Amino acid sequence: MKETLSPAFAEDTNDYIVHVDNAVTSLKVTPTVMDTAATIKVLDTDVTSESPSDELSLQVGKNSIPVVVKSIEGIENTYTLTVIRNASSPLVTSASTTEHSQTQSGLVITSEDGNAVTHLKISNIQGGALFKNDGTTVIQDGDFITIAEGNSGLKFTPTQYLNSVANDVFSFDVAAALDTTDSGLSNTAQATITVSEVNDEPIATDDTLSVKENAKAKIITFAELLANDKAGPENENNQSLA
Repeated sequence: MKETLSPAFAEDTNDYIVHVDNAVTSLKVTPTVMDTAATIKVLDTDVTSESPSDELSLQVGKNSIPVVVKSIEGIENTYTLTVIRNASSPLVTSASTTEHSQTQSGLVITSEDGNAVTHLKISNIQGGALFKNDGTTVIQDGDFITIAEGNSGLKFTPTQYLNSVANDVFSFDVAAALDTTDSGLSNTAQATITVSEVNDEPIATDDTLSVKENAKAKIITFAELLANDKAGPENENNQSLA
């Protein structure tokens, strides 16, 4: 598989970048020179023009590969190819809580890429609000947090009255990052939160009744009295008042 240089090759440009997926653990460099008498070294190893170099191992993050071209007159020109291997998807634990309550544990995010991963990018927060471990510092869609903050575990507060039994969704996506940019960003992993339902307080509405002076006593049935009241939020409409 051929990778694309950025920028495109130009004789007076010496520095280039290539991005590869995390699954790419090695590659070969095939240099081409116009001067057939020139010699080429890729990472200090002789290479023939239009022939591939030895297999070069790639670590997660930046890999610097110098390509030195030396003319027959002894003039050297060094081109530097920086290969950025994307991080692997992080690991994240699930969490659970009840309606109206913030999670107390779980949502611990770790990386298998060692020191290469310094940050995590959060996105696609659904069903509530996400916080750092202190439970008060809000994390927004698109925010970067440090890997240390992810290791400490995050907190999630579900939106009021929503719960998993009602098929509401509580989750967010997280990608491992090499810095606070999208360079080397991994594929996302999804964190899921299960929210148990609680029996919310009924929603009562005041009743009014007009009675004429000296009118006879009027009997109000229990059903009439509760007609404008609700058992709770819409996702509890299968409950009844008693």
